[in-house]
Amino acid sequence: MRLCTAILLTFAATAAVAQPAPPPDVVVYYLHGDIRCKTCLMLEGMTVATIRDSFATQIEDGILDLQVVNFMSEGNEHFERDFQLEQQSVIVVEREAGKVARWKNLEKIWDLYDRPLQFAAYVAGETRLYLDGAPEPKP
Repeated sequence: MRLCTAILLTFAATAAVAQPAPPPDVVVYYLHGDIRCKTCLMLEGMTVATIRDSFATQIEDGILDLQVVNFMSEGNEHFERDFQLEQQSVIVVEREAGKVARWKNLEKIWDLYDRPLQFAAYVAGETRLYLDGAPEPKP
């Protein structure tokens, strides 16, 4: 009996170590192109600050990830197609089993770039909806 228990414990410990970390449930992307104006850089900075300040625990726990990506760089062209990009954008993505389940382009960032408090509330609020699993409102 002891031998069976030892073998099972060894197997369980090995299986636990061998499991890769699951991908985050929600990813916030700041997607930019090759040419970056002052406003684009400001939008990036405000996005990064908002997500890091508002969701430090979720980032640390691996539920949320923040990525700044040049969608025009080689290998990243799929972002333009996947998220129907026309310009620099903040995209919130919910994943299930490592695949995109739903996403939203936070288009109002362009209207709020000169109002940092409203910008932060908008980006944090939309991200929170995805973290909480709230369904998209119907038009």
